[in-house]
Amino acid sequence: MQSALITGTSSGLGRGLAQRLHDRGWDVIGTVRDEAHGIGAPWTCVLADVTSPADIARLGQIVQSRWGKLDALVNNAGICQIGPWEELSDQEITHQLNVNLIGAMNLVRQTLPMLRQGPGVIIQISSDSGQIAEAMFGAYNASKFALEGASEALLEEVEPDGVRVVIVEPGNFRTQISRNSPQPQGKNSTQRYSAQWKKIDEWLTWHGNESPIPEKCIDAIVAAITNQDAPFRLAVGQDVSESIRLRAKKIISQMDASDKFLNSH
Repeated sequence: MQSALITGTSSGLGRGLAQRLHDRGWDVIGTVRDEAHGIGAPWTCVLADVTSPADIARLGQIVQSRWGKLDALVNNAGICQIGPWEELSDQEITHQLNVNLIGAMNLVRQTLPMLRQGPGVIIQISSDSGQIAEAMFGAYNASKFALEGASEALLEEVEPDGVRVVIVEPGNFRTQISRNSPQPQGKNSTQRYSAQWKKIDEWLTWHGNESPIPEKCIDAIVAAITNQDAPFRLAVGQDVSESIRLRAKKIISQMDASDKFLNSH
């Protein structure tokens, strides 16, 4: 029986993925932050906080004692801290990075010996925000851009052992991340971003109620787990791959401008 450890299975992508793999005969462990969120789940739910080193170490021990190997690790747990740089606190920025980046890195470190036994696959749930930055999402962009860069390095480190790494870059899908997105305690404290905050509030309402259901993204993650030829990056959602291509063209243009500037000064 194949094994999977998935973080953030209380709702959304994580829960849908855990159910899908369970239905395909996988033995699944999913993490939740509240015991109530695991009630009724047919897979094993473990209470764990990805920002807790003790919880991360315990997850590694559970995987080792239960399976001794790991076929798939899915770093799905995440939050989206919204707000402009100057209205965010030290604690809010740090928490964003701890959940989306450092927790994922620490869990890979704990489970890599078991993933080598498979060899298994590491699925990093990033976002189109891991490629495309936008005002009011700077902290979230920082966490996802960093996750993608760290995963590029990780791929080079583990590829010789046969361990695969796949970054999934979803666009807008209807999950709880928008409903649970923390807004800074100092929201609009500078009075400089009132128009942007109005757009954010409208977007959050749309995202939580009218954005596409996540089945297409769950399909993509399952395909990445179960197919050895999955590419390193999977951009999923309407216009996501095209938006990332446009950003790549913009970077090329910026490099052309860089060369021209340096050659003229």
